[in-house]
Amino acid sequence: MPVSFSMLSDRNLALVTFDGYVTLADCEAVLIELTGRHRLRPVRERLIDLSGVTGWDDGFAATIRDLAAQNAWLMQPDSQTLCVYYAPTPTARDIAAVLARSWEAIPSVVSLVLDDESEALAILGQTEARVSELSVAA
Repeated sequence: MPVSFSMLSDRNLALVTFDGYVTLADCEAVLIELTGRHRLRPVRERLIDLSGVTGWDDGFAATIRDLAAQNAWLMQPDSQTLCVYYAPTPTARDIAAVLARSWEAIPSVVSLVLDDESEALAILGQTEARVSELSVAA
C-alpha cells in the first residue's frame, strides 16, 4: 500500500508515510485505521512523510477536505494537534498543501509544511535526523 500508518505511542506521535502514486482509497484506509486507534489513545502530534510521493489522483483535494471535515471529532477540542508534513519535492509540497489546507477550518489543528527532514523531526521534539530512524528507535 502506498500509505502506511504507525503509532509511536511512547512519543505521542502518529507517523503516516506516503510512497509512490497515492490514491484516495489509500488515504481513506489510513484514516479508518487512525480513527480506530485514536479512540484508544489520542495523539497530539502527527508526522506525515511525503518524501516518497511520485503522484496522486485528480479530485484528491476536494475529497480530502470533505474527509477532514467529517473527522473533525478526532481532534481534542481543548488542545492543539500539530501536523508536520515533510515534503522535500515539488510533488510532495503540492500534496502537502492540499492536506494542510484540508484542516484549515478546524482551529485545533496546526499544520506545518517543511522540506527539511531533520527540521520536521526537531519541531516534533524528536532527536533523530531521519524519519527512517524513528521506527528503529520507537
